Amino acid sequence: MCRTFIVLALLTLLTGGCLTFRHDPKDTRGESPAPEALTEEVLVAQDKFAREVGDGMLAALRDGNYEKFSAHFTAEQQKSMTAEKFKGMREGIGKVAGTLVSFHYLDRLDQSIFCTYIWKVVFEKAEEKKASKSASLQRRTLLFAVIIGRADGKFQLLGSRFLN
Repeated sequence: MCRTFIVLALLTLLTGGCLTFRHDPKDTRGESPAPEALTEEVLVAQDKFAREVGDGMLAALRDGNYEKFSAHFTAEQQKSMTAEKFKGMREGIGKVAGTLVSFHYLDRLDQSIFCTYIWKVVFEKAEEKKASKSASLQRRTLLFAVIIGRADGKFQLLGSRFLN
């Protein structure tokens, strides 16, 4: 044990404690371009786009309108979330959370390349009480996130999901 410690200590002293690699400024292999800076004007436009997308998706989910729900999907996203899957997702949410009754935008979380926009979504579900044979209305609140990025100067929906 003591011998191992001495060997490691000597190696640390001889190598300077860590390995360093020098960056050659002429070498551009594997580098990706820096993300475009978000000016105030771009952020305002992105916020407007994100709110249209999020409000539209939640209204479409409430109304059962797949076309409106998928209006901002890419071709790949439309292959992943078909009308049949949308119907199943909506039914699953209904069984667990109930009926979507209201939603409102809360805030934006800034990340370096994309922004996540958050909504508060309220569901109501009638739950029967077996003992009294009456129903009570249960409210459930979830957060809904829409992730927006920018590629080739255009805003894009990167994803969406419920947070719990």
